[in-house]
Amino acid sequence: MDYEKHFHLSVFGQLETIFLPLGCDSKSVYCRYEILAGPDWELVSGTKSGITQNCSASRHRFQEISFNMPLDFTYKSTNPFGWPQIVVSFWGSNFWGSEVCRGYARFHVPLSRKHSYRIKAPILTPKPMDLWSKVVGWITDWVPELRDPSVLIHGNRTKGIHTESYGYLQASFDILTRGSEALHLEWNSR
Repeated sequence: MDYEKHFHLSVFGQLETIFLPLGCDSKSVYCRYEILAGPDWELVSGTKSGITQNCSASRHRFQEISFNMPLDFTYKSTNPFGWPQIVVSFWGSNFWGSEVCRGYARFHVPLSRKHSYRIKAPILTPKPMDLWSKVVGWITDWVPELRDPSVLIHGNRTKGIHTESYGYLQASFDILTRGSEALHLEWNSR
């Protein structure tokens, strides 16, 4: 039987809102997300990546931008190494109308049997490394962006990336595990 060799992790949730304390620099914002897992993890149902709708952003302070993007996926694995993580990038237009990245957030899928989770992940905004890049970025409304946002989940590959925390992403999840008892895995058994 398949349950004797694997356990399944089903995740149901949504990317709810982002909160930017001083408002957004764009008229509209959308997110791209990617679910990354270790080599032993296999996607059984759902999608590994997606994109939300465009949401209008207010330039007022202390405003939340609502996405309410549903996430629904199931993985199977033989061990918990490489537990799934979600990387989200936020995109909007600059003064010139070009699409630019406004920030990144990353978080692990919760590891427990608790029914419902609400996560607040900090939004990281890449910053230029030298004065010349800062001046050019200020004039052209250009911000640095990561070629591959998945580097944020690998601690050893983020060396040299300058970021600043600006706001947070709020997400909610319901988690269901199946078959872990046969592998003698206990999630938060206190």
